[in-house]
Amino acid sequence: MDITQEKISEWMDMYFTAVRNCIGPLEKVPELGKLFAEDFEFVYLTPPTTAEFTGRRASREGLLMQMVHPGLREIIEPHYYAINLEKLIVCVRFNDRTVDEASGKDIVPPFQASAHYTLVQA
Repeated sequence: MDITQEKISEWMDMYFTAVRNCIGPLEKVPELGKLFAEDFEFVYLTPPTTAEFTGRRASREGLLMQMVHPGLREIIEPHYYAINLEKLIVCVRFNDRTVDEASGKDIVPPFQASAHYTLVQA
């Protein structure tokens, strides 16, 4: 399969849709595991000041556990992708907010962040 900007953008769109649909409930979060390689490592370089809820480093399983928060809805909306085809790296700029499902109020104030993803060919 040819790797193109379009195919990577489509995959990243699918990834963020899956994150929006699965993050929060314990029974849904494991579905996200298929999107990360077994040797995945999460490194949070610049957490927001309100990020006492997350660690700075995590394994694949550790990150998935951080995604479990019943009763809360985390909404991650990408703004754009910067894609390096040669190195298979994608940088994403996104908005993130966490909302209490019962009240609809923000639990974590909205903030902007970025993430770097190293892709692995399937």
